Amino acid sequence: MVRTEEFVEVDWIKRWAQYAPDSIAIDSVDQEVTLSYGVLYEKVNAMAAFLQQHHEVEAGDRVAVLAMNRYEYIVLFFALQKLRAILLPLNYRLAAPELEYQLQDAI
Repeated sequence: MVRTEEFVEVDWIKRWAQYAPDSIAIDSVDQEVTLSYGVLYEKVNAMAAFLQQHHEVEAGDRVAVLAMNRYEYIVLFFALQKLRAILLPLNYRLAAPELEYQLQDAI
């Protein structure tokens, strides 16, 4: 028996921004940044719009990211999720041939 289930999209950042907009979502001691769910939701929407308008990112696209651990990475993750694109995280500690292999393997 084959079951076909409808995809249910849940925007958790939006939901938390509605329920508890002033609650802390991100507290980055290293970067001295604290973001509430309301602010995080605004940043996610702005990033999603930027990616869509300036880089034409759409559902199913793969977006490789070579970055250190920063709060912006979380914003990017949720923006890509909103666009139904796929995040391809790359480890900045890898050598160029290893990064190249990962990129080629993701195509």
